[in-house]
Amino acid sequence: MKKRWFVWHDLKSRMMMTYVVITLLVFLLLSELTYNLSASIIQDNASKALMQIAVSTRKQLDVTLREMESVANVIAEDDAIVSRMPAVSSETWSKITQDNLMLEDSGLRTRFLNSMLYIGDVYRVSIINANGDIVSSRPVEVGKPVVLNALRERKYFEEGHGAGLKLSGIHYDPWIADKHIQVFSVKRSMRKQGQDIAWVEVQQQLSTLDQICSTRIGASMNITIIDSKNNVVYSTWKLLNKMLIHHYMQIAQTGEGVVTEANPISKISEMVAFSNSKYNGLKVFVIENDHNFEKNLNSLRITIMLIGISMAAASMAVFYYFAGRLTTPLAKLAKDMEQIGVGRFRESADNSMDKRHDSEIEMLNHSFRNMVRRLDHSIEAEVKSRALHLNARFEALQACINPHFLFNTLSVIVGMADEAGNDEIAEVCHRLSKLLRYSIPKENTIVTIRQEIQYTCDYLFLMKKRYEDRLVWEIDMDEQMLDFSIPRFVVQPIVENSIMHGYENSMEHVMRIRIWGRIQEGSWELTVEDNGDGFTPEKLASLRASISNYANRLLSDEDVQQLTIGGMGLTNTFARLTLFFSGQLRFEIKNREKGACIAISGPIMGGERK
Repeated sequence: MKKRWFVWHDLKSRMMMTYVVITLLVFLLLSELTYNLSASIIQDNASKALMQIAVSTRKQLDVTLREMESVANVIAEDDAIVSRMPAVSSETWSKITQDNLMLEDSGLRTRFLNSMLYIGDVYRVSIINANGDIVSSRPVEVGKPVVLNALRERKYFEEGHGAGLKLSGIHYDPWIADKHIQVFSVKRSMRKQGQDIAWVEVQQQLSTLDQICSTRIGASMNITIIDSKNNVVYSTWKLLNKMLIHHYMQIAQTGEGVVTEANPISKISEMVAFSNSKYNGLKVFVIENDHNFEKNLNSLRITIMLIGISMAAASMAVFYYFAGRLTTPLAKLAKDMEQIGVGRFRESADNSMDKRHDSEIEMLNHSFRNMVRRLDHSIEAEVKSRALHLNARFEALQACINPHFLFNTLSVIVGMADEAGNDEIAEVCHRLSKLLRYSIPKENTIVTIRQEIQYTCDYLFLMKKRYEDRLVWEIDMDEQMLDFSIPRFVVQPIVENSIMHGYENSMEHVMRIRIWGRIQEGSWELTVEDNGDGFTPEKLASLRASISNYANRLLSDEDVQQLTIGGMGLTNTFARLTLFFSGQLRFEIKNREKGACIAISGPIMGGERK
């Protein structure tokens, strides 16, 4: 017969399959964690890179605009130029001539052109007044009517004089005939004797913005610059419209940041970095489509999976080899355990391996079960012996309590007979007979709480005959717990202890006994309260110490002296309850504000325990 390479019942095969499953699960978990961590790092780096581009672009733009502003300030504040500027009144628009007074003033023209030698590299610097006069660092190729139309169209003098620096976005240079050069400009007013007399305009070509913006972005990015009035100053994105401008301005509520939002038109996720200039109010947006980012993440996921699969395959091969090395000694161990089970070792371990079972672990389990079975027989015998021992102890404790109440009851009858005989004696005797029948040892020493309460009521009836109006009792039991099982003579000895010892020094005329029971949180509680003297601190400490010591010795199976009735009724009751509930009960003795309280609580054991 051919040897089967793979047998499911074989230990090595099962180990291998388990290892494969665990390895795959671990691989999937680790690969997902690695992917998420790497994706988070990549996305964080991409956000930082995008933010760096936005901040760098904004700073360079600020530098460029400051340079242009500086040039405008130099010209507008040059006293030699300002002093030679022709006067312009509010009636200038109605008295326009074709003359260019600024160009006709050679001193003004010379001073202006000389100033150009000391300013920065800009495309054009011009001075224009409301009369349409213009002087510029470059040739002006248009006539005065065109200049006036340009002034009107671009609202030079309608934007408010003295309002500071004005920025104009990308537009064609209006001072040349062929409109093919795109520029952006800043302008400021020139003032003379507190009046605005002209505008100084400084222009830079579009290529300057292209150099600032385009050299910093990749092919999948766009840069957009928007002013505080939602006007686009510059953009590399040809599809930009009012909806997108509003969308991006809503994003840029804070000074700087990076957010990922869906484009409201294309619905494609975008990463948007923005930086606001405190100098001029411009907002620089760098926008990148998330599609390329997702492609990079997918490539990363595939790479991680390939690496993980390769590592998992290699580890599986190594594990398969060592699994084979491991199963051989396990099989030998199983045979050796079986030999111990029969009380001897076989002469040759190799012979035991000849009759190899399909599963070495099954052989190990079989040998282990044989050993457990033998141990189980020994333990079972020990348990039976201990159960008989505990039952005998319980019966001894139960028996010693039975005659306890007879002495007090007979004393009551004798006292009544001495005082005055009447028909009540018949009722007393009837109740006494019920008490005797209840107390006579029976085979079953376990009763219900209902029976125990009824027995206690009979006892209290007899005591009522003795103490008359001085004895009052109240019973308030949860109906559901009346059928729970407890040992005989649990409640009555506690009540008897209250009556006989609780009022020795009490000034209370009426002895009030209250018995109540409740079910709560999977257990029942039965409490007996009185309004007597309570326990002295010494007596209370002595009782608690006695009960605690007796419980420890009883549950640890130590020999204890048999309890007697005198002074030991409460300890006896506790001992029987401890045995009955196997230590799972609470027996509490304490003083109330007036009187004593003894509480017993035990577990709910599914109804009755007979």
